[in-house]
Amino acid sequence: MKYRKRFKFLTLGIFLMLHLVSVSQNSRLDSLLTVLKTMKEDTLRSNTLNELTRIYLFELQDLEKGHANAVQQIALAKKINFKKGLANGYLNNGIYYRTTGNYGMAHYFDNAALKIVQSIGNKKGNT
Repeated sequence: MKYRKRFKFLTLGIFLMLHLVSVSQNSRLDSLLTVLKTMKEDTLRSNTLNELTRIYLFELQDLEKGHANAVQQIALAKKINFKKGLANGYLNNGIYYRTTGNYGMAHYFDNAALKIVQSIGNKKGNT
């Protein structure tokens, strides 16, 4: 009987924690989407698109929205000549294609990102 009460309490605690994590992820996503609407086309917008892409790809597993944001990020980075943003967009696209099983396209975007990262003098390869 004593263990049964502990189990119920533990189960309830886990569900509450999962709910709080879910709410915090959604509020972060909502905040970024709200801010994005008013941003100029600059490096900050590119970085925000990168963050949104990562949330969709890794936290929410919404591959299509992640891909759509990566495509927007790539277009913006090209327009404003933001090489680091372009490399991040290519990396995100590579993640999308690898996750969907299109390894040829993943390889293409990963290599494109690597070339950019090397060209801007980042020897470690992290963006």
